[in-house]
Amino acid sequence: MQFSGPVRAWWLDPSLTGVHRLPPRADCRSYSSAEQARHASRPWWTELDDRWRVAIVEHPEQAPPDWTTAPTNNSPWAPIAVPGNWTMQAVGRAAGDLPHYTNIVMPFGGDPPNVPPRPIAGLYRRTLTRAELRRARAIGRNRRCVLHIGGAESTAAVWCNGQFIGTMSDSRLPSEFDITDHIIDGPNELAIMVVRWSAHTWIEDQDHWFHGGLHRRVAVRGTGEVGVDNVSVDTTLNADGLTAMATVTTRVHGATPGLSVRARIETLGGQPLRRASGSASVSTFDASSQLASMVDAYRHPGPVAVIELAVASIRPWSHEDPQRYRVIVELVDDDGTVIEVVPIVTGFRSVEIRGAELLLNGKPVVIAGVNRHDHHHHHGKSNTDGELRAEVFSIRRAGFNALRTAHYPPDPVLLDACDEVGLWVICEANLESHARWNEVVNDPRFTASFVERVQRTVAVHRNHPSVMAWSIGNESGYGAVHDAAAAWVRRADPHRFVHYEGANSEYWRVGAAPADDRASDIECPMYPRVEALIEWATQGPRRPLIMCEYSHAMGNSNGDLDRYWLAIEHHHGLQGGFIWDWRDQGLVAPEVTGHHAPVYGGAFGDTPNDAAFCCNGICGADGTPHPAIEEHRWLTRPIRTTMRVRSGRLDVSVENRWWTLPTSVVRADINVAVDGVPFWRHTATIDVAPQQRRTITLDHLALPSEGEVTATIRWIARREMPWATNGQIVAWDQTMLRSRRWHAPLSDPSGTRPPALIGLGELSLWRAPTDNDGQRSGPLVDVLGPLRRWRRWGLEHLEQRSDTIWVTGDGTEVGHHRSVMPIVGGVRIVDRIDIPDHLDDLPRVSIHLRLPARFDRLRWFGRGPWETASDRRAAPLGIWESSVDEEYIAYTVPQHHGTHIDTRWLELTDANGNGVRITLRRPASFDVSRYAPSVLTAARTQADLVNDDVVHLHLDAALRGVGTGACGPDTSITVPTGRHQLEWCATQVSSKSSRSRSIARPSRPPASTR
Repeated sequence: MQFSGPVRAWWLDPSLTGVHRLPPRADCRSYSSAEQARHASRPWWTELDDRWRVAIVEHPEQAPPDWTTAPTNNSPWAPIAVPGNWTMQAVGRAAGDLPHYTNIVMPFGGDPPNVPPRPIAGLYRRTLTRAELRRARAIGRNRRCVLHIGGAESTAAVWCNGQFIGTMSDSRLPSEFDITDHIIDGPNELAIMVVRWSAHTWIEDQDHWFHGGLHRRVAVRGTGEVGVDNVSVDTTLNADGLTAMATVTTRVHGATPGLSVRARIETLGGQPLRRASGSASVSTFDASSQLASMVDAYRHPGPVAVIELAVASIRPWSHEDPQRYRVIVELVDDDGTVIEVVPIVTGFRSVEIRGAELLLNGKPVVIAGVNRHDHHHHHGKSNTDGELRAEVFSIRRAGFNALRTAHYPPDPVLLDACDEVGLWVICEANLESHARWNEVVNDPRFTASFVERVQRTVAVHRNHPSVMAWSIGNESGYGAVHDAAAAWVRRADPHRFVHYEGANSEYWRVGAAPADDRASDIECPMYPRVEALIEWATQGPRRPLIMCEYSHAMGNSNGDLDRYWLAIEHHHGLQGGFIWDWRDQGLVAPEVTGHHAPVYGGAFGDTPNDAAFCCNGICGADGTPHPAIEEHRWLTRPIRTTMRVRSGRLDVSVENRWWTLPTSVVRADINVAVDGVPFWRHTATIDVAPQQRRTITLDHLALPSEGEVTATIRWIARREMPWATNGQIVAWDQTMLRSRRWHAPLSDPSGTRPPALIGLGELSLWRAPTDNDGQRSGPLVDVLGPLRRWRRWGLEHLEQRSDTIWVTGDGTEVGHHRSVMPIVGGVRIVDRIDIPDHLDDLPRVSIHLRLPARFDRLRWFGRGPWETASDRRAAPLGIWESSVDEEYIAYTVPQHHGTHIDTRWLELTDANGNGVRITLRRPASFDVSRYAPSVLTAARTQADLVNDDVVHLHLDAALRGVGTGACGPDTSITVPTGRHQLEWCATQVSSKSSRSRSIARPSRPPASTR
């Protein structure tokens, strides 16, 4: 197919952003009546999500001349799911066009705006039936038909019945085309050519998989010859927090004198708000005379109607109480007939930067946020509406209160869910030129795209109350286009702030002088050190700092998160941040890989690639939360509690950190345990007002004279809330009321043998590397992290030379002195390990024991039940039960897992309750696994793991933290040189032995709460 005129090689021209594309509009649907609009029934909209066929060609010019109208019931045409990516479907596999992952470098060579010799084009075809047009109200006299394409990667052109319609770019925002003049009375043939690699790919280099296809919904919508083009609703909250303003701006096409717009605000239940209604005429240009035209040349705003509504007695929208209202907008002709109705769901809130504080509804809310990519482990870049909603609810109920749409705008359905559940949003434009950081941003051929993509993002998503800021892109250097885009945003939408990390990245990366404030209203660094944040805050900040990315959640990660939050809570100007990121971008493609384990860059023959660097979510690829999510949930908990016992009474001091909610919306469940065994429980409703503290006293708590005593309080949702399910724990705290005492075991001079189930173990200095220890594949192998040193030292291959000397692979001698003493039922062992000075940063100092595979029931007294780390400690102390299989954490890249810190004792038993008990002189960490460290080290995916029919148990004298060193600061917890000591007892247990100490119960429940 030869292209000419306005579409000649459109995919090669970075300055061509679209041909015949309609102006951007908010995601709003049209109805024939307000009643229909309230119930979202029969909108003038029909989704075209099935019956598509596609043919893949290597080059757009290889498309047959008649492909837009030719029959598609034979080869090479094949069925394809829309929305979807052909790279994740059978047709893509058949064509050999598969996903490609890179972080920084482009997937192809050359300089911008170069496109590879094989740009790859998907030729999409579908018949648009008369019934579908009727459902969209797009047929009949004076009806208008608009084709809506939600997203196409990376650029596309459209035909209808063989007639060229237009082109589009920006793969993450909808494009619309008026196809009215090309619709015929009968079946209509739609054809869309999607080109995978284009000049615009250079500004969509966003550390994610490159795909191809129509990955968001395609639809047709109808409207009249005279109708609503767009509605924007801008809301502001007055200082009293109870009254507000709404500005409703309606743009009309085909406007004629006499048209007007009516607007009114009501609850979602349809109850009108008092006096919240108004009307305005649609402005038309007065050309009745030359003088009138001269006057209107200065004052005509276009075919719009602007209505200002003062609203009284509303409930503000916030992350804690996301109250929403419906605005009913009616277009009315000169005799009062309603032509079209558009409903907009909105909320009233204020966003303001005052000095070093971001104020949300007048309050300096701390941002506990997370970044998010569009991703599905089976479908690539495409998500269903239900999946988007479920993901947003999961994010909110995991304790996050904000979301950054990295690094492009989302499907509007996702923002609808954010509005509903209460997530503040930084909505980011689809801009990243990472492969040419400073080149593309200063290339005038890309200027139109940079500015236009920001403008379109604002136009499409401005009606969402959840959106608090517009981000003008990511990792694209800093140039005049950023200043221009930021200036446009501030003028177009003064009620939100502008975000751009690149404006100040040089200061945070290399210590250069701060840039001016033209391109960002806040300081928003990536992966700063905690020390750098504190230094910045103590210099007298003049604007708030919110980290746009921090605590890189790659594998077993998020160490030292507590240090960040300690700094945030104690230094003015530090106002939170967004973890990178929500979900591993692993893909499951058994037809290609031969297994169902998630894979990453390189698995599809994609070269160059950045291997597993796309797997950095605080959840797995399938959305299963990683244990580190509990660390963040605890650090950002909305209720803080401390407890103490005095004179038989328990004082409970409560700090309510909610801004609008009392603690009475949850119930308090208080448990006192002695040596981990439940001793006393009390449930109460404790009412503490927002941002207040209160201490209550519970009577009649008589503790036994012996044992380690803890008091744990859990705050549990009493009903379904936007931010919690009924019965969900939304906050917890634990106080040590009496610390642990060591009771020396009774000696037994009759023997020195350990339990028959185990030997005495061997020294280990190795753990299976985490992603933060160092990359095991990809371009960063032996570049970052301590792993390269560990391998150079030969820690993985430790050999015993004598009773007291072990030798590493490089010949370094490590002293190991062991004392074995008989006790009743087992042995007491003291291990003293001397680490020489040059082994100054080890993964661990540990004793590695092997047990028969049948001993797979685990019980322990320590922190749990989830995995912890030496620098990720937020888990309550208690007695927990698990299994060896349940202890395995399926990180996308197999690695060290399952650590439990502060352990007092642990038991491994078989199905009959027979096994071994390990008791530790001092609380220490342990882990158990089916997989040897060497197996975990060698494996690249879960499919590589081999079970050696042994339970591997490690007891740690010292364990390095996990940190976030793959992209961010390393851990603050390292293993020092010198002497390490581990004292432990191994005894045999059986089904007949007592598994918990009997503790007397209190004589009566608490008498009062005051």
